Amino acid sequence: MIAALALVAAVVTAPDLSAAQAAFAQGDYERADTLATAAAQPPNDGAALYLAGLARFRAGRAQAALDALDRAEHAPDRPAPGLFHYNRAACLYELGRFADAEADYLKAAEIDPSIATLSLVNASYAALDGGSPERAREIAARARAAATAGEADLIADLETHIAGNGSERATAEYREGLADYDGGRFAQAREHFHRATELDPADGRSLIMSGASSYRLGERGRARADLNEALRRRLDDEDARTARDYLDALRGGLPSRKVWEGAVRLAAGFDNDPLQTGFFESNEIPRFSTVENASGVATADVVVAVRPRLGQGVGTELAYTFNQIAYLTDPASDLSLQQHELSTALEWALRDDFRVGVAGLGQMTFTGVSRFRGLQNAIGASTWGSFDEGDWTSTRIDLGLTGKQGVGAEFAYLTGSRADVAATQQLHIRSFSMDLGYRFRAEMIGTSVQTVPFGGTQLVDPFAYLGHAFWASTRFTGAYGTFEVNGGYEARDYLDDSFSVSGADERVSNRRRRHDDRLFGGFAASTQLTRNLTLSLRYDILVNRSNSAGSNSGRGRSSDSDARSYDRHVMLLGTTVTW
Repeated sequence: MIAALALVAAVVTAPDLSAAQAAFAQGDYERADTLATAAAQPPNDGAALYLAGLARFRAGRAQAALDALDRAEHAPDRPAPGLFHYNRAACLYELGRFADAEADYLKAAEIDPSIATLSLVNASYAALDGGSPERAREIAARARAAATAGEADLIADLETHIAGNGSERATAEYREGLADYDGGRFAQAREHFHRATELDPADGRSLIMSGASSYRLGERGRARADLNEALRRRLDDEDARTARDYLDALRGGLPSRKVWEGAVRLAAGFDNDPLQTGFFESNEIPRFSTVENASGVATADVVVAVRPRLGQGVGTELAYTFNQIAYLTDPASDLSLQQHELSTALEWALRDDFRVGVAGLGQMTFTGVSRFRGLQNAIGASTWGSFDEGDWTSTRIDLGLTGKQGVGAEFAYLTGSRADVAATQQLHIRSFSMDLGYRFRAEMIGTSVQTVPFGGTQLVDPFAYLGHAFWASTRFTGAYGTFEVNGGYEARDYLDDSFSVSGADERVSNRRRRHDDRLFGGFAASTQLTRNLTLSLRYDILVNRSNSAGSNSGRGRSSDSDARSYDRHVMLLGTTVTW
């Protein structure tokens, strides 16, 4: 749609064009064309062709009109340039050549100030119909600046048309983008959402979905730019909350999509050697046994977390975690563990690509079933910082300190402290992620003294050590679930000697400063059965090789105090319910 199609014909002085001019004025455009074409002879062929072009346009023959106007422009008596470009633009517009029409309308506005406003209005319509709403708005602003009071209504109609046309087309593009997004075609979806934003810049919904598409493509920089821009546009409360949730997810910190959430996980499986440390227990619990103690195991975990919102870029969490591990055979049942943990965390996004946080926790750990009793209490604090180098990589540094108190004389050796320093390099590429990490640990707890049931020999086991661990894990996420593989190595150097004391003279033997090399790994697979129910399978292996005289794994384990080499395998099948 354009505001005006053609102006009146130029003033003609040649007497042989008067009849054509009269026919044009009477609306008899076919006759006007015939008479003007016949009169198109030098020296007045430019005026005749120009009038023929106008008549053809009014008769609905835009291509023929354009041909006549272009011939007139090359005649000796060429038409006035402002009117020529204006009417030529009208022909181009009717032919659907919107970019060319826009260019000619702009030339007309530049050449002839008397038709500048009308030319700019029509140039804006041409840009809009050519799919360039931003340029249409820019030209409309120029038209408003040049308009007289009498042209105000013309400008208002144009602006209303731009707004309505953009909104309708934006809605269509938005719907096509949603269809592509739901179909997993995120790159195509993003293009539709971008076009919707160009058509209706005031609406921020399309920018949110464009950011979500980039997020699914792993392009975190583009996602952040769109989401931050969306928050500066028109959004209702729910859409604004969605944009902030995506920004929080991009930061990779504390989850915030739910103000509170909970999960219950139940699992059962098999542990070939519960007497050895490795997976569940937070500290080594010295045990002495010469029997096979493989056992079935059942676990239960309950997590409830509350995450109040304190503001954009601030994440908070208060969580309670209950964990129960129950061994099903008599020799291992006393190693069953129950833990209660209350934790709190606060995280700040100092920039979109940099966040820091602090956390605190308190733990109570119990052991046994028939002899259910306290094992250890702990309180700790930690801090961390994480920096995103780009779309695909980020680095995180963690520092932690925990104070521990063994419960009663039996577990007094568990009293002490633990200090951790860890660095993790993370790689994210769409559905694939990889973590590479290093951790230094100073476990500064005490020494256990146990008496062998026969012979009265005492086994002295210090548990303070310095450890260096390196690990890697990969995770794949697909339509049917997730699969994770992990592995690593840890070197532990204990700070005091292990030895045994026997006889009335308290003879010391088997003295050795313990060193352990630990290889660990495993896999975990899960699939979502329903929105809130997940089925999972997990396998873990730990190979511990100590500088001891023998193996302490399986039948015939050594009774030496420093016999600490073992292999441990745990397999668990479980379900998780979330809400």
